[in-house]
Amino acid sequence: MGALDQRLRARASEPQVLQRIVEEAWSLDQQRQAIARRLEELKSVVAIGLGPEQERTTGRFGVRTAGLVHSLRVPSPGLVPAEIMSRQPDRKAILTHFHQTGEVVAGTTMTARRPSVRIWEVEGAS
Repeated sequence: MGALDQRLRARASEPQVLQRIVEEAWSLDQQRQAIARRLEELKSVVAIGLGPEQERTTGRFGVRTAGLVHSLRVPSPGLVPAEIMSRQPDRKAILTHFHQTGEVVAGTTMTARRPSVRIWEVEGAS
């Protein structure tokens, strides 16, 4: 912790100092949220531009997209067909069935999530 932070901590109980600290914390949190939203927007554009399961190097950065991910929930295991059940629903069989047929198995729900995008700096590139 820096000397300035130690001085602020010592004076944080003073109303004016506390107000300034809270205002700066609020401002930084708002900036963080705006940056996170913008990052997600840019990653969505990259995912659309590249398509699923792609990897490229552009300038000094590499970028890789993963395919559309489906999240599986089984809120009603009693409705899952017997051929997909053992003691519990066979999640792999349910996902395979969905990917092969496009049909959601009874007793389950599927939620599509955005493709993931990974960006990294390429070593030695400038």
